[in-house]
Amino acid sequence: MNSREEIDRIVFYSKEDGATSHNLIKAEKLLSNFDSEQIFTFNDLFEFYNIKLHFDNDLFLTKWNKSDKERYNQIIEKTWATLKDRLIKISDQNIEKILNDLGYNYKKNFWELINKLSIYKNISHSTFSDILKDFSSQINYVLPQKNIVQKFNTVIRDFLMTYNNSAEILLSQFEEKK
Repeated sequence: MNSREEIDRIVFYSKEDGATSHNLIKAEKLLSNFDSEQIFTFNDLFEFYNIKLHFDNDLFLTKWNKSDKERYNQIIEKTWATLKDRLIKISDQNIEKILNDLGYNYKKNFWELINKLSIYKNISHSTFSDILKDFSSQINYVLPQKNIVQKFNTVIRDFLMTYNNSAEILLSQFEEKK
């Protein structure tokens, strides 16, 4: 698999999503043709992570037998370990390039894992401020991440004071609480 079109990539939306079987059919093809020697991009690894999210929610194709599931799970565990290893190496020096190359469908996953794996600790306030300036739409993925918001609360506040879409974000937060 070379760099695939973003629209063809596998995304996990929710356990009840209607695209689950379609995504699992694509996952089966990807897993059946898996080459452990391949150099994976972040987008490739996030695609495997989204397959992992399907599996973690007990979503499998009914035609898969126990050995298929075990074989596929082994691949997913390997790619998950690789993704974690790559994420842990994120720093001020490389985060903006990674964000720039990351497919739209995986930005939410990116910030969830930056939060969950405490990678935000590797990012300085000035770099985070630059990210918000250069990638302003990221604020929508950052705000639900409690640990990131706690660390960068001042940077986020300062950004939101000048961001054109702040009112929209505040209103959507208000609507969700209602």
